[in-house]
Amino acid sequence: MFRFMNQYKGTPAHHTAGTDACIHIRNGNLYLDASLYEQYFPQIHSVILLKRDRALLLLPVTNAGAGGLLLKIRNARGDRVIHAQEFCRVHGIDEHFAQMVSASWDEKSAGLMIQMPSSAYLDEKAYV
Repeated sequence: MFRFMNQYKGTPAHHTAGTDACIHIRNGNLYLDASLYEQYFPQIHSVILLKRDRALLLLPVTNAGAGGLLLKIRNARGDRVIHAQEFCRVHGIDEHFAQMVSASWDEKSAGLMIQMPSSAYLDEKAYV
């Protein structure tokens, strides 16, 4: 973890902190277009997904042996998909939820913070 934080501490050189991006979430999958992937996770093959209050935090994993969720190539353009159905079930996110959600780079966490609406959760208690 220490190695990860040193490499990704702060803002990636490709963009400005706080800049909004959009991620499509559908059926427990997170869809990132190629430009979003290149901007925030260039040459990264897996990520860690964490629940942070009312948001999700997507962190890059630099060591393949550390595990995480794969950033699978979806098409020839280089769009990516993260299959996170198990994560959604564990955290009470509706498996039928489908919506574009906003995300922005969080310097403090060195990851992409994804804002989740309350409608994404099956139970209001899971939203907190």
